[in-house]
Amino acid sequence: MFNAFIFDFDLTLADTGEGIVLCCNHALAQMGYAPVLPETILMCVGKTVEETYAMLTGCTDYEEALVFHQHWREKADVVGSKGTRLYPDTIDSLKRLKSAGGKTAIVSNKTTHRIKSVLREFDASEWVDLVLGIETYAAPKPAPDGVWLALEKLGVPRERALYIGDSFVDMQTASASAVAFAGVTTGTTTSADFHAAGTKNVFPSLAAIVERFG
Repeated sequence: MFNAFIFDFDLTLADTGEGIVLCCNHALAQMGYAPVLPETILMCVGKTVEETYAMLTGCTDYEEALVFHQHWREKADVVGSKGTRLYPDTIDSLKRLKSAGGKTAIVSNKTTHRIKSVLREFDASEWVDLVLGIETYAAPKPAPDGVWLALEKLGVPRERALYIGDSFVDMQTASASAVAFAGVTTGTTTSADFHAAGTKNVFPSLAAIVERFG
């Protein structure tokens, strides 16, 4: 059914929550804000910097959001991939897709070099054909630019592609890209949330998705 399997990264392929919370609260502290609960921060995963800053502070000032992002990046450069781990079934799921002749890609609002760093750390690079971070396409998710660029590079038409993610942003990205979507509940979006939003294909794990579509 599908020849290309395109993944989100944060909370889809990898549990990056610890680092995200650490970097976010560091950036907020640098700007005079109190720490925010982890569950609140993780609800922002997949959002743009401006959206995240507004959700956490109530401030919509673009210049302040850029300063927030700079503080975030400074902390991220120090933290690296500390606390990040691939989910237990990530590598096996990617292997199964590749072994069956599928093409695999990552399209994420995270930067390319941070994603590739984690893949190298866990010896998973060979199972991903293409990594496109936010700096590689014109508009961030949920705009379709990243998915369309991935399909162009993979040489696969939209009707043969499945986008896999853990959030409403990912669901919206698939819709904007005119590709099929599979939701995975490894992030903060529950099965009930996805179903209420109209998503039919919802799974508890990557392995379950591969079992159904691989």
